[in-house]
Amino acid sequence: MIIECEPATRATVVVTSYRGAERLPRCLASVNVQTIRDRLDVLVIDDGSPDATSAVARSLGASVIRHERNRGIAGARNTGIQAAQNEYVLLLDDDCEAEPGWAEAMLGQATRDDVSVVGGELVVIPNDRGFCGGYLLRNNPFQPVEAALLKSNGFVFRLCAYLRANWRFVAQAGPRPVLAVAGGNSCFRRSHVQSVGEFTEGAPAAEETELCLRIRDQFPEHEVVYEPGARAAHYTETGLVTLLRRSRQYGRGNAFLMRARKSRRPTLYPVPILVVGAIASAGASGWGFVVALTIPSLFFPAGILAAFRTRRLSPLADPYLRVMIEAAGNLGFVEYALKPASAR
Repeated sequence: MIIECEPATRATVVVTSYRGAERLPRCLASVNVQTIRDRLDVLVIDDGSPDATSAVARSLGASVIRHERNRGIAGARNTGIQAAQNEYVLLLDDDCEAEPGWAEAMLGQATRDDVSVVGGELVVIPNDRGFCGGYLLRNNPFQPVEAALLKSNGFVFRLCAYLRANWRFVAQAGPRPVLAVAGGNSCFRRSHVQSVGEFTEGAPAAEETELCLRIRDQFPEHEVVYEPGARAAHYTETGLVTLLRRSRQYGRGNAFLMRARKSRRPTLYPVPILVVGAIASAGASGWGFVVALTIPSLFFPAGILAAFRTRRLSPLADPYLRVMIEAAGNLGFVEYALKPASAR
């Protein structure tokens, strides 16, 4: 169910872009056909692009602020929030295409008295339909961080939550409170962001999660809400190297979160560690290799079910790709956690 926003509500759509001359036309065209377009101001932040990003944005009717140098996604979002003339700021990345009811659904939740942040659904559109593209379609990496993780920071609790998520074959549906949302399709109250200090520039990743947690700390009576009716297609690069590089960056973001949130435990994925341990203990018998090949399917059974459902063999490899992705995340975590503060 989509909640209709108040008739007088205005909002600023901030599109952050770097080298976005080719991507912006599709993104801004989707903003210009919103059901409440007459209540939206559109602002593009050109984050120091060497191409014609600013010129393209202006030709499509958007206001533009250009950084003289690239400051990263957090810096671009901060500039947009600072410049916005409205309380509600809708953030949209330039590789996204919003559905016509996107802004209306987002503001329907954001204008509630008990809500600080709203996140919408990012629908993965891979740039190719090879195995990695198919994996992303079956395993959307842009799901919100569920609110259940707020209950405890204990190792056993988090491990059980990880296992439950892997064995949950029906995705959670409907609007609901969550811990954090994807920044590329989100809505923030400008006053709340300014009050807690905006996005952390220079964060390797997870800057929106860290900001959501700070907002929760200062405004505990307000919720972070996921609204699946606020849908946007996310055109995503695929390929094994790209997936592993992205996961490594997310791992660095997890380490950033641990350092920013002193009470947060290390976020290391257990399955790659178990697989390496099984191989290391294989010895001459070879049973360790059998165990190592079995572990991924035991922890990530969704690929087997997808193979039965689609009658295709390729999803059977999903658990092994997942292990590689999580291993890259662990590597990124360790790299950032061990790096001296002056070098970050």
